[in-house]
Amino acid sequence: MYHRHPRKGFTLIELLVVIGIIAVLAAILFPVFARAREKARQSRCLNNVRQQMVAVLMYVQDHGDAFFPAPSSASWPAYLAAYNEGSIYDCPTMSGAGSPGAPEYGVNAHLYGTALGEIEMPQLQIVTADLAASARTDSHALVKYADFDPRHSRGLILSLLDGHAEFVSNRQPPDLEGALEDAGFYFEPLPPPIPITWKTIESTPHPSQPAGRIYPAQSTTFGSTLSAYGVINSGAQSTLAMPRNGYVTWRVAFNTNEQTGVQVGIKPITDGKGFLGADRMGYGIGCYNTRIWYHTPGTSFTTPQQGNTLWKAGMTFMIERKGRHVTLRYGAPGQLPTTVMKHIKDIPSGTYRVEVRLSGNTLFMGVNSCQIAGVGLTEW
Repeated sequence: MYHRHPRKGFTLIELLVVIGIIAVLAAILFPVFARAREKARQSRCLNNVRQQMVAVLMYVQDHGDAFFPAPSSASWPAYLAAYNEGSIYDCPTMSGAGSPGAPEYGVNAHLYGTALGEIEMPQLQIVTADLAASARTDSHALVKYADFDPRHSRGLILSLLDGHAEFVSNRQPPDLEGALEDAGFYFEPLPPPIPITWKTIESTPHPSQPAGRIYPAQSTTFGSTLSAYGVINSGAQSTLAMPRNGYVTWRVAFNTNEQTGVQVGIKPITDGKGFLGADRMGYGIGCYNTRIWYHTPGTSFTTPQQGNTLWKAGMTFMIERKGRHVTLRYGAPGQLPTTVMKHIKDIPSGTYRVEVRLSGNTLFMGVNSCQIAGVGLTEW
């Protein structure tokens, strides 16, 4: 006599549990796979713009160290046909097929016809980058910030004039112009530095030196200078201001003692406060009481940033603005200011002027070789 055994199988509940587990795993893994695929596409894209940059540099070398002019009809890759393959103009993230005649990358239109030697910081100068669909007409050039396309996980891939390529994450909320400036990159080429001209010149003579005064001047030897003798406080402001990225450099002109000081800083032109108060110098560097100090808005010389570092005549200094960040640097006499003193983040947006404050007794004090460089410098 045979007995029938019940067939083994999944119940409906068990099947639903398995399906649910698979769905959860898919929800977790699919985005991971998608990001991995995008990372692979980014790598290919980085290689594309790097090869574009190599082709541009080869063209520049063969044409008198100058960039090609604005195309009259064809797109910009036509100038580079002898230096690369057409496949490097196809972005793997895009669904179409880019080509030299219809590239998915743009070239910086601000560089058309520019001599290589005129560009101040090639390692920060944007040359090619992801091009927005709205700009894929005519020469396919990057004319304005809206022409950039942060299509790689909300980031942008670009090449720089020294030959390397980088990925730049966009700000959140989106602000690609701010993100590029935060990184210190230049869309419009950075002009060479120019001597600072001073205005709003003020001084308070020392009681023992009623003839004490401040001396602004332009010198063929020392460039822009600002010195003082026999004053308690004196100072001046620059006639030009930085609306965007740029830098200020100077040298201290005289040795110090414990009763003299020199402060240089930048602050928004909308700040109506004068510069004769020790806490009114914005973001900058001070040489006081024989030491190097840094200061921020609303603070005086409160912390000697470099310990026992003494300052002396001829030392060089720099205030560098990059988007929302300021970097303060210094260097030994006769050397470039490469040593980082302080990196300050999240400064307010706006146009920044330069201010100098000289304080002391009956001794000479001052700065010379004062220069400013920046994109779109403006009088205020």
